[in-house]
Amino acid sequence: MNETAVENLVNTFQNTLYRYVRFLGADRETAREVVQDTFVAAIRSKTRPNPSAAQEMAPWLRRVARNLFLKACRSRRRLPVPVDPASLAEADACWTEWTRDTEVVSPLAKALRKCLGQLPDRQRTLLTARHEGRKARAEMAMMFDMTEDGIKSALRRIRHALAECIRGRLAEGTP
Repeated sequence: MNETAVENLVNTFQNTLYRYVRFLGADRETAREVVQDTFVAAIRSKTRPNPSAAQEMAPWLRRVARNLFLKACRSRRRLPVPVDPASLAEADACWTEWTRDTEVVSPLAKALRKCLGQLPDRQRTLLTARHEGRKARAEMAMMFDMTEDGIKSALRRIRHALAECIRGRLAEGTP
């Protein structure tokens, strides 16, 4: 894989893999390590799917991440929760259903996109800086001329408003 392909792979799947490993029960640090190790394994693998084929790559990366998470748990001689193969298979099925690895976008994702589009520019910029730009609150406070607590409160209010908007859209049946 060339450098651009690796960068695209990481940009495309990093956040989703991190959320998936956290969903399985990993703490933040373990999740970060597992995601990094997953990408290293993907880069080194001779049998990985085509990185541009997201429909094949996403489940493959999740399998690698799941196995690395279990390996990390075994090496620490502890599991955050009792895990058996059936539970992991069920978690993976739930994840796939909720996130829709297919081109079909779930009603939840559609509602989120609509609700994000309705946010004022400043609120959307705050969310983008925090979640896509991965900016720390301290850095955001300087960027937006606010206090760290102000950033924290603003993000909490924005997320609450988004959640209410999404619930309303889903209740109406119009994602």
